[in-house]
Amino acid sequence: MMPVDTIHDILSAVVKIFGNQDTSWNSMKKFIAQKGVIEQIVNFDSRSLNKDVRQNLNAFINSKKASFEKQNAYRASNAAGPLAEWVVAILKLSVVLESIAPLEN
Repeated sequence: MMPVDTIHDILSAVVKIFGNQDTSWNSMKKFIAQKGVIEQIVNFDSRSLNKDVRQNLNAFINSKKASFEKQNAYRASNAAGPLAEWVVAILKLSVVLESIAPLEN
């Protein structure tokens, strides 16, 4: 797998989390170039992921498993590794938050 493919796969997952289904390089470059994008990522509310988005992302990640393997992601770039881990963590946290939501009320 080429590092460029890995980076594309990881960025595709990130933009999908934020509701953008356009995973072209131009769209992803626009997303990354936004002012405050790091803060958006850091402050992302996992509760905002609905079940359909989560299922689609899980299917996408499963189809691109090699890109989300820690060693491959970090080999692709210093930024791709943490982003890949963030995507996986956000999906897991979303499931946990959904399961405990009834207990919070």
